[in-house]
Amino acid sequence: MPVIVIVLILGFALVVGLVLLGRAVASGGRSQLGAGQRVGTRGWEAALTLDPLTRTIAARRIALASETDEKRKDRLMREIAFLERQIPELEALVAARDASAGLGYIGFKQLPPD
Repeated sequence: MPVIVIVLILGFALVVGLVLLGRAVASGGRSQLGAGQRVGTRGWEAALTLDPLTRTIAARRIALASETDEKRKDRLMREIAFLERQIPELEALVAARDASAGLGYIGFKQLPPD
């Protein structure tokens, strides 16, 4: 890929990031990405975790549909169930607009290795 294309892509990503940061600051810490939650709270982290979590579940379901190895299928089914159990807790934090201090990161728990 030509260097100029990479530079343009990185520049665009930087501008988008700065715009989002500016919006968060201008809104007094209430990010549009966090569904109106205060930045850094459990509710804000939960709101930003739901999308990647549901995308990961969808990806695991696609992988499961084409998997032929029984051991891997079992692992994928357990992983999907483990991930799905996190959704109600995250939705409850968002709905309650939980303003308690966040954990310091956005993400969901992974099923431990076998």
